[in-house]
This record gives sequence, structure tokens and C-alpha cells, in this order.
Amino acid sequence: MRRNLQRFKLRKESLISILKDKGFIKNDSILSETGNKSTFETYGLRANAATKEISLEEFARVLLMINKKTWL
Repeated sequence: MRRNLQRFKLRKESLISILKDKGFIKNDSILSETGNKSTFETYGLRANAATKEISLEEFARVLLMINKKTWL
């Protein structure tokens, strides 16, 4: 379990670093899910991304959510 948690943290840090380098997010961007029904909002963003254009910051939130649910 400890290794899985450590790997998750490394994947998250690596993904955030890449997103900052590519200009998808800034240092002051809010990436965590905050507020009421935030998880559902992120799922909504994910659904909208399939049919509509979303902002780069919203896309970064979707990628971080997918990263959180990935088990390797």
C-alpha cells in the first residue's frame, strides 16, 4: 500500500510538472476539487470535453482526475 501511495504521488507530481512546463496551468491554479459536488463537476467537464472545447486548465483537472483513478 505504501508503494502504491508513493507511486501515485510521484505520478501526480510528474503530471503537474509537465502541465506547468507546457503552459496548461500556472503556479497559482487551483487543481484540487473544492466546494460542493466538485467530483461531479469534474465528471461533467470530462463529458463535455468529448463534445465541446474546454479550457486548458479544465483539461488539466480532467487529467489529474484520471491520474487519481489509475492503478498501475
